[in-house]
Amino acid sequence: MNDPKPPSSEPRPLSSDPRSADTSSTATVALVGGPGSGKSYLFHAMAYRCHMRRWAGALAPFLAPFPRNRSVRVWRTTGSGAAQETTEDLLDAYRAWERLSTASSAAITSGAVTSAEGTSAAVSSAEGTERYRLTLTYSRGWLGRSTGRLDVELWNGLDADPRTGEALRRAGVLLFTLPMWAVFPSPTQVSTAELRRQRHGLEALETAIRHVKTLRKDIPPPKVMLLLTMADDARCGLAELQDAWIHRVIENERRHLEPLRRERRLGAYLQNARLVSDYLHRSFHASSKPVARILELLDISPERPWILPVSAVDGHKLEQVEQMRRQGLEAHPRKPWNEPWDEPVPAHVELPLLLALCEQTDALR
Repeated sequence: MNDPKPPSSEPRPLSSDPRSADTSSTATVALVGGPGSGKSYLFHAMAYRCHMRRWAGALAPFLAPFPRNRSVRVWRTTGSGAAQETTEDLLDAYRAWERLSTASSAAITSGAVTSAEGTSAAVSSAEGTERYRLTLTYSRGWLGRSTGRLDVELWNGLDADPRTGEALRRAGVLLFTLPMWAVFPSPTQVSTAELRRQRHGLEALETAIRHVKTLRKDIPPPKVMLLLTMADDARCGLAELQDAWIHRVIENERRHLEPLRRERRLGAYLQNARLVSDYLHRSFHASSKPVARILELLDISPERPWILPVSAVDGHKLEQVEQMRRQGLEAHPRKPWNEPWDEPVPAHVELPLLLALCEQTDALR
């Protein structure tokens, strides 16, 4: 894969209407994982990381310069219809350490979901199925003078809605999620009950992978990434990798993000990501048979899959906040955007999106 080449100058101002994006240049990414794999929080963190170019890290040079409140839009869907929910509500929930609702369905869009008549259309889902969509409008082409669209789709309940199969067949990039501690558990930090959860997590991912392979057996292969979620978790046995790749970002977010807004740093970032991925490949092959079998199943694509540790939220801090709420204490009330918050700090959640752009489009060439 070639190193990314961002536009050589600032893209010219575009229309404030996100629907001006060239929908013929739309790439679809599917986020897939079993229950408890961290995919919902990861998806939420992706939306949070990308909603402002200043804090978008490696994606900042490519996001189209729409105002924040126009480039990210949120749709909340039910089985019988849909109603628009403001972006601020969703992002404020993440900033206040609130989990995504499991009682409703939603679709997150950066830009608009547009019907053939040109009107903004809601996304519907079957009863019992949750659907989320994050759509990024990015600069592409010579001098960044045109735009494209990257759709990231998340479905909960793979078998509940036939449209799930359509989405998984359409996707050019598949992101599978699995907690990092479940793959490489620390022998001193993981209890017997958690080891049972580990086995269930591995089995759930195997089921999801086999389901996707059945759906896609007669179509061209996608690009594949395995995202190791909850990579900050103390139950993980790869402490040295956690310190170098995850904790360093969480402890000083600004120092990590600001250099990546400059194109000359992106090549080194991708090279470091490749080294991390190669190290994890070796670690998988040296692990137990159930763990090593995951990589064998990921032969959906003939290319070697990326393996990337990511962290959507500090898990230890989240547990503290939720325990305070169970006790009736308001640990992190929502506040206006201009007031400082003790917000979650996601680590490397934008990297899979950057790689999806590299693989699927000419935005970086």
